[in-house]
Amino acid sequence: MTPHKSDSAKKTKKQKASKKTEPNPPRPTKFPDTLAAIFTVLTATLLYAASQPGVAVTDEVAYLLATDAYVKTGSYSIHTLNPKLPQAPFLFLYSLTPAYGRIYPQYPPGYTIIAAPFYAAMGIKGFILISVLSYAATLLIIYKLSVHVLKDKNLGLISMAAYGLFSYIVPYAVAVWPHSLTVALSTLAAYIAVTKNSKAPLLTAGLLFGAAVTVRYGVLLPAALSTVYILLAKRRLLPAFILGALPFALFLLHNQITVFGALTTGYKNFGGEFGGAAYVVLPALIYAAAILLLFKNKNSHQRKNIFAAIFMVLVAAAALYSPARNGIVKSAQVLYAETIDIQTYPDDPPPTFKKALLQSAPYIAALPAAIILLTRKRALNAQTTYLIALGLMPVVFYSLRVNSHGGATFTMRYFLEGLPYLVAFSVIPLIDALRTFRIPPAILLSSATAVFIISAATAPLLFVNSTGELNASYIHTYPLLLAALTFTSTLIFVLRQNRTTATLLTLIFLTSFAYSFTADQTDLQTDLKNRADQNAATKEICGLIPNGSLLLINTQIDALEAAPAKTCTQTDIIKYTTKEEVTQILDEYLNNGRPAYVYAMLTSDKKTRPINATWENTVHTLRCGNGHTFSGEKVVLEEITGGQCDLAMERNTT
Repeated sequence: MTPHKSDSAKKTKKQKASKKTEPNPPRPTKFPDTLAAIFTVLTATLLYAASQPGVAVTDEVAYLLATDAYVKTGSYSIHTLNPKLPQAPFLFLYSLTPAYGRIYPQYPPGYTIIAAPFYAAMGIKGFILISVLSYAATLLIIYKLSVHVLKDKNLGLISMAAYGLFSYIVPYAVAVWPHSLTVALSTLAAYIAVTKNSKAPLLTAGLLFGAAVTVRYGVLLPAALSTVYILLAKRRLLPAFILGALPFALFLLHNQITVFGALTTGYKNFGGEFGGAAYVVLPALIYAAAILLLFKNKNSHQRKNIFAAIFMVLVAAAALYSPARNGIVKSAQVLYAETIDIQTYPDDPPPTFKKALLQSAPYIAALPAAIILLTRKRALNAQTTYLIALGLMPVVFYSLRVNSHGGATFTMRYFLEGLPYLVAFSVIPLIDALRTFRIPPAILLSSATAVFIISAATAPLLFVNSTGELNASYIHTYPLLLAALTFTSTLIFVLRQNRTTATLLTLIFLTSFAYSFTADQTDLQTDLKNRADQNAATKEICGLIPNGSLLLINTQIDALEAAPAKTCTQTDIIKYTTKEEVTQILDEYLNNGRPAYVYAMLTSDKKTRPINATWENTVHTLRCGNGHTFSGEKVVLEEITGGQCDLAMERNTT
């Protein structure tokens, strides 16, 4: 029976009327997007304006000299060894490697090629512009990633603010070396891998990871993990991802063979040709796991038993084999040192001004609680697991290698590629507390103001003193106390959610943010001062000595201060060690009419420091002839006119 026409017409009219009266769905606000853009532009602009065109670590000297050589000659070989002086150690930089009669940086050449046009146009400021732009890009990627994966723009804003202000990335955002660039490239590649489901974007992700590996080999870790994620979640797109990375892999292979040889890398301090293979172990295991997962459903029962048996045999062998057992213990010690207290580092502790992960950003101790919250909300899916693994992988990997804390830097630079994810997920408990219990803005603002003022008052305790040390009692107690409180308060909040636990958690987070901001800013101020001093010394050297001179140095500190002068004077900078070696070097240069100098730097009280004190407090004093002394505001250059050299070694009692 068909309905009466009039009844049908009435229904249609009612439906139309109801549609008219229904309220329109709320449009998504663009205010958070605008705020994210303003924050990014403002912080990046301020950082670039505050930056200084100098180098602060010897690795940056290697990048600078290689790029300068590439711009001027088309080759990133920075020096050709004199065949008459085959033993003369050029520059005394651990980050430089001799190969086939030339000196190369130990790093892959990608950064040299990328930075060349910036350096040609802007000098050292070109490197810094790359770092600042990369920092800005990473902020926006973190925001977009948080919004896409966790569907929360507030989380995106707080994540990018925490990363931009309260992590330890800021000094690297105004640096010459490429950490900021590789973080941006790898984070963008991971964002594409998570958010896109077609071949062209995954090809782009492969290109980005490939390019990042040509800048720093360490990006191989997130690239390998991303391969596994794509294999499991987007298997049909894996060929596109691999195809994108392939050109850069071939480029690196060609560079490897033609510059250093088939079985070596530029990293010469690994103990033999195969010593560097240790860096391949973890990525190789990841790829092996991917292959096993790929075939897990074929003859699954028998295959699983075989794999399980092999795995158990390997575990048993490692447990029984003494070096392996000792290695497990040592790795646990390294993991504790690099994440909690760096001065407990086994065998070779770094300088006292270095900070472990939680000594730089104690609020990252909230990560376990964040994972529990994600699990409870059924949000711990393939995407979030992959991103958390990207954050944790560098921490795990570098705990497997002793003497891999990253050298004399303020913070754990080897963790930087994972830092965006550690920060973004660690703030989830804070977001949950603020959203659920709506703490009054007045309380939030007053509390934040109070803790930041108190933290600013403690800033002198975080500055490195004249002997290169931090306040040990402060750095080894206060941030670790904050980390413990963060860990405890977030777990309590997970177990018992109420206004009291939410307020406590929020106050502890604010205090941790304040400490992290203060620590980061003191590191930044020290870094900028060091760069300014170095740049001033370089300018003086360039104005004091003619092109083609010889400049003798003795320590890493000397190289840091003097080596950049090679970009403006084409000076040969050589480390002296023995009396006989000095005499041989000087004879070669002076007999060919090339002037020679010994380098020293003025101390803050305008006195010449003992020439070339080493970490062991041994002073090497070189005296040759009666040449003229050239003095500037920052440096003293003693000209060598010939005669017998006296190389004395004395104990430094100052």
